[in-house]
This record gives sequence, C-alpha cells and structure tokens, in this order.
Amino acid sequence: MNLEEKLLTDIYLKKIGREDLKSNKLYERAYQTVKDILEMPEWQDERFKELLTSGIWESNYDEITNILTMPHPDNPNNPDKTIWDDKRFANLLTSGIWESNYENVKNILTMPHPDKQNFTDKLIWDDKRFAGLLTSTIWKSNYEEVKCILTMPHPDKRNFPNKLIWDDKRFKRLLTPSIWGTNYENISAKLALPFWSNPLYTHLLTPSIWTPSIKRIEEAIKTFEELGLQKYVTSSALRMSPIQIKALYHYLVKNRKSVIKKNKLHPIFSIAPNMLKKRYGLDIQVLIAQEIERIKRVSV
Repeated sequence: MNLEEKLLTDIYLKKIGREDLKSNKLYERAYQTVKDILEMPEWQDERFKELLTSGIWESNYDEITNILTMPHPDNPNNPDKTIWDDKRFANLLTSGIWESNYENVKNILTMPHPDKQNFTDKLIWDDKRFAGLLTSTIWKSNYEEVKCILTMPHPDKRNFPNKLIWDDKRFKRLLTPSIWGTNYENISAKLALPFWSNPLYTHLLTPSIWTPSIKRIEEAIKTFEELGLQKYVTSSALRMSPIQIKALYHYLVKNRKSVIKKNKLHPIFSIAPNMLKKRYGLDIQVLIAQEIERIKRVSV
C-alpha cells in the first residue's frame, strides 16, 4: 500500500467509524481490498459482528468469504444453511478464527467420527464426550493435531483393542478445552506413563497434567514415593522439582510440623514460591540451600 492508498484507507476507516481496525497488517492490503472486505454483506449478521477486529487482516477476502458462508456439512437436510446455523458451532465465532484458515476450519468442523459402527455418517462432534471441546480455543490448534488427539488409539491394545484412549474412563476428565493448549505428542507421551495403572495416581489425571514436563511428573512422583508420601501426591505438587519437595518436607519435619494434615498433604506443597513467602514467610531458595547442606552432611 502506497502513501496515497494509506491516506484513502485512513479516511475511509474514519468515515465508517472503524479506526479500531488499524494495524500493520491492514496497510499490507490494497485500499480496494480493505473496502471490499469491510463492505461484505455478512457483517450485517449479528453473529459475525464480533469477528470484525484488526485480527481480520491476518486473512484475505476469499478466505473470509469462504469461512463466513461455509455450507452446513449435512447439506441434504440443511440445503440453505451455513455451518454457523448449527448451534454447536456458534461459540466458535470469535476473532481467533482468523488465526486459522478456511481449509483448517472446514476440516475440523466436518471431521467424521472414527467409530463407523456406532456413529454411522456422524461427525466426531456428535459424540457427547467431544462436544464440550468446541470452544474458540480450538483455533490454537490445527486439523491434523485435532484429528490425532481425538482419534488417539489406546496404548494398552491388549485390554483395550480397537479402542480410543478416551474410551478409558480414567482419561475422560482430560477432555476439556484446555487440551487445545497442548499438542498430540505431549498428550500421547503423558498418557502412556506407567503411573496411571496404579489407582493411587489416577486422581492426578486432571487438565493441569498438561503443564509440567514428563520428566518433572516422573521425578515428583518418585520423590514422593521415596518419602513414603505417594498416597498424598497432588496435581499442584507435580510442578515441583525433587529438591524443592525434599526441602519443604525436611523443613516441616525439622520444625515438628505435620506433613499430612487431615489426611492431606500439607498445603505448602501446592502453592507457588512467591505465595509460599507471602503466606508462610518461607523463601524456597533458602530452604533449597539448607537441603543441599543436609544432603552433603548425610553423604559424608
């Protein structure tokens, strides 16, 4: 866009009261393209008005048109409907959709169910287990990732032949929109960890499991086992390193404080270091230094 077109664009945006749409990406578009996009008749539809943000310039005229007019996947029964007339998809209409593209959006929303026997000619979203995943955070992912995650085979093929991992009730609680903040590789690796066959640890299978690394999960659980506290491990405690866990444990023991309170792990194992100092006056770095000294004395 040259200087003259930039001036025309600025005047046009001011005229229609949409100067909020300005961004660096906007000025990479020709003036006529900007005008064509902003004068599309689809913006008269209340459902689409919130999509009109500066993020729209990540896309182009054809992509925007195709996304907004995408036909309903069940075309024979809904010949005059768009996919957005399906109430299941209504809350996906946010500006985050422009981080995606037409093919990605279409493939995700029209994904067939892998279980042809029980879901003949059905979309994967017709499965109640997955319906709650239809939130705007899905645009953080892409079709291949979404497909791999939802159709992930169960790693225990002997006990779960021809089953998805989500057919296992231990993992159903993980089907929340936060799953789109991670990826297939992370999910498959974590759900294949051997700990989940032990009933002591299945309560740790909550969406927060996506945050700590596999190494951190393994080290934390093994450290609690070493301390004889495996019954009391919490999801929050999985974020802690072995040295942090041991430092807090020996602080409590040294000060004759209960490690287990009301049959639960002491809350200092479940809060962030900054809150540890604010709530209990404890500096985790000081405790770690003391733990290192304790280990040196013991090893002598």
